[in-house]
Amino acid sequence: MLALGRITSWSRQLQSERAAPRNIPLKAIRPVGERQLLAYLRSAGVPVIPTELVTTQEQAVTAAQRIGFPVVLKISSADIEHKTEVGGVSLNLPDADSVARAFAAIMATVRAARPDAKIDGVVVSPMRSGGIEILVGVTRDPQWGAVLTVGLGGIWVEILADSQSLLLPAAESEIKTALLSLRGAKILLGFRGSAPVDVNVLAHTIGAIGEAALALGPQLVTLEVNPLRAAGPVVEALDALAVWS
Repeated sequence: MLALGRITSWSRQLQSERAAPRNIPLKAIRPVGERQLLAYLRSAGVPVIPTELVTTQEQAVTAAQRIGFPVVLKISSADIEHKTEVGGVSLNLPDADSVARAFAAIMATVRAARPDAKIDGVVVSPMRSGGIEILVGVTRDPQWGAVLTVGLGGIWVEILADSQSLLLPAAESEIKTALLSLRGAKILLGFRGSAPVDVNVLAHTIGAIGEAALALGPQLVTLEVNPLRAAGPVVEALDALAVWS
């Protein structure tokens, strides 16, 4: 009877997924590339790091001065999923000269590595430090439907191999329970003098990511936000990737 009850509960969750999520209407769009995907997540209520797209060294320097140093430069191309593998990322740039050099180096390296890729330009964003990196992923299982997975990101992914999964849609209370069930949950709560993360804000943001993924419909195979940075009450997506069928 217990097994039958759980099957019924899972069935209801799958049926509820077929309708539009609670707060976001079904989207007839397919955001591709980090820039489009972050813009979509922002429109869905997910806090996202500020970004500016530039196409010249001069624009890169101006954007960096406007954003404030240090900054990060990343190649913007829907054809390139893993930017670091093609030399498409430069971190912690402290001044205008380093930004100009990094822009030129990124464009030259990426064009050499991926001459087939359509390049939109380079994204400039502020360099974030401190806080905790969280990995948030939504995948579509052929039997269970959309599954949300959360875990500690950064170095903790390899050290702890620690994650929790939930069927979508999921309540914020379920997401909070999943976060506090991680083996590394003490890191979120403040460990050896580190500032604690606001787990309620974090759960709310992860819930918004899950709903945004559901709203994209069944053609979405994977949506990953890695990292989702949490520092005290501040939570924001730094990078995102989508895979479509």
